[in-house]
Amino acid sequence: MSKSLRGLHLLKEKEFQDLSIKAHIENRDVNFDADISTFINLALSRSYRKIVLDQIFIDHPLTPCLLTDPKAVADAAVDHFQNSVPIKASPSSDISFLPERWRSVYTSKDDITSDAYDSLLLSPSLEEWLSVVSSMPNGKALGPSMITYEMLKHLGPVANSLLLILIWKYFASANIPDLWRQAMVFPILKPHKWKCQLKNTRLITLLEVICKAFVKLFYNRLSFILATHNILTGGNLAGLPGGTCRDPIITLESIIHDANSSNSPLDSFSGHFQSVRFSQPYYVEIRLETSAFALYHDHAHSVALHELI
Repeated sequence: MSKSLRGLHLLKEKEFQDLSIKAHIENRDVNFDADISTFINLALSRSYRKIVLDQIFIDHPLTPCLLTDPKAVADAAVDHFQNSVPIKASPSSDISFLPERWRSVYTSKDDITSDAYDSLLLSPSLEEWLSVVSSMPNGKALGPSMITYEMLKHLGPVANSLLLILIWKYFASANIPDLWRQAMVFPILKPHKWKCQLKNTRLITLLEVICKAFVKLFYNRLSFILATHNILTGGNLAGLPGGTCRDPIITLESIIHDANSSNSPLDSFSGHFQSVRFSQPYYVEIRLETSAFALYHDHAHSVALHELI
């Protein structure tokens, strides 16, 4: 009797294994056709660590505590990310305090023609806009509206025409909607255990994809103007069409090699950046109208508190 039961058990176990394998194969085939990202993740045995930002542990040396109240959690998250990178000093309002070498770099240039930026804010054509949209990457994180680049790429002619009218308005006013200035920031895990501590997370910022495409179009035009009129020179043109990052990289490598060879530690780069930080906008130096930079002002961020990946 026991042998019969054992045989039946082994038979049922084998049937279950076969059905399970078949189900996983079918699920794999479905993912291959409909969700290639999931297919690749499963094939490579990738797993995603998730956190739920519903409690925060404050690791204070004298009064540690665990916050569970939703408002306290939200306030602690905002306070942490606002102050995680402290501002060391207030920037100067002008360039007079800078050494002569840097003062000459940030002094307004007189050799830039008045018509250099005339084409920057002209209304784009449909072809120019669609070219920018088609160049944007697929599979990127969504902004607050949940619109994706894939959606933009599959818009019909009527929807594209209506969207282009909005883009024309934004170029004509050199401004963007207030909703585009609102970004969502998501804390995601560093390669540490969560432990309900915000120091074990880092932020990613999610912006509206239409806004990012708009800024990309603006940047394409601006970079073309800067390169064509030789407005930026030296290492400043490394990111422009026809430019290269080779020389700055070689310079940095030489500095690092010299420091290693002479056993002299490098100074903090943040100190060097701080030494030339001031509030006078850089577009004063390149004689760009301030209205062209209105889209970079008055942005706001909110922290996502629901389940994150």
